[in-house]
Amino acid sequence: MLHGGTGTGKSTLAAEYVAGASIPWGWVDLRGVEPAALLHRLTTIADELDRDEGIAQLVLDDFDIPDDPRSLETALRSIASILRNRAGKLVITSATALPQRLDLALELGAENNLQVPSFSRDEIAAFLMSRGCAPDTLATQWAAFIEVHTQGHAQLVHARIAALESTGFPQPSVQDLTETPPEVLEARTEARRLLERLDIAARELAYRLSLSALVMQRKQVLSIATRAPAIAEPGLAFDKLIGPWIETLRADVYRVSPLIRNAGAEIRGAEWAREAHTL
Repeated sequence: MLHGGTGTGKSTLAAEYVAGASIPWGWVDLRGVEPAALLHRLTTIADELDRDEGIAQLVLDDFDIPDDPRSLETALRSIASILRNRAGKLVITSATALPQRLDLALELGAENNLQVPSFSRDEIAAFLMSRGCAPDTLATQWAAFIEVHTQGHAQLVHARIAALESTGFPQPSVQDLTETPPEVLEARTEARRLLERLDIAARELAYRLSLSALVMQRKQVLSIATRAPAIAEPGLAFDKLIGPWIETLRADVYRVSPLIRNAGAEIRGAEWAREAHTL
C-alpha cells in the first residue's frame, strides 16, 4: 500500500517498480471511478483474475477510498486471496491509508503500509545531477533553493527541475530564492481547481489551514475550525483533507501540502487572509 498526498509520486513509484520487474504485471487505473461504480469494478477484476491464471501481479492505481468502504471488503479480499495463492503481489496506491476494515481484509500489516515521503535536500541534489546539473556544488545550491519553494513535494520538485533543465541549469540568483518560481505557481493553480470538488466545510477548512506553514495537531485544527464563523462538523471536514491535502508527518502531527500553501489568500483575497489570521 503506497499512500500520500496529491502529486507525491505514488503512481510513479509503482510504475518504476513494475518496470523493473522480470515478470509481467497487470495495471488497473481507478482514477475517477465513482464510489457507486467502484464495487462493480473490483468485482469484475476478481472475476477476471479467477478466469486468467496467468496473472499473479497486480497494481490497483489511484484507489479512491469511499467514506463507507464496507461493501468493498469481499471483492478486495478475493483479489488478495487469488494473488496470494499464486505467490503473487498486489500494490495499491491511494491518497489515504486504508481504513482498518480494509487493512484487515487484505491482511496488509503495518510493514506493508507505506507513506510516500517528501524529497530530502540530498535527494533533490541527486535528482538534479541525474538530469545533468553540474558541478556538484551547483546541484547542491539549487537543491537548497528548490527545497525552500517546494518542501520536497514530488510534483513541485519535478516541475522546477524540468524548468531548470530546459534553461541549462544556470547559476542561481537571489531572485531565485526570494520569488516563487512560475512552474511552482502553475502547479498550485491546478491544485486549487481540484479543491472545488470538496464539500463546503472541507474546502473552507482547507483555505484556513493553507495560511499556516507550521506543523499542527488535530486539536489546533479544530480550534481554528470552530472560530467564527464556525465550520460545521470540523472533525469530519479535517478527515477528508488528510491524505490528499494534509500530510501526516507522524502520529497527530500534520502539515498543509505545499500544493495548496496560501490557497485561501489566493482565492479569497488579501482582506480575507488578514481577517483569518486574527482567528
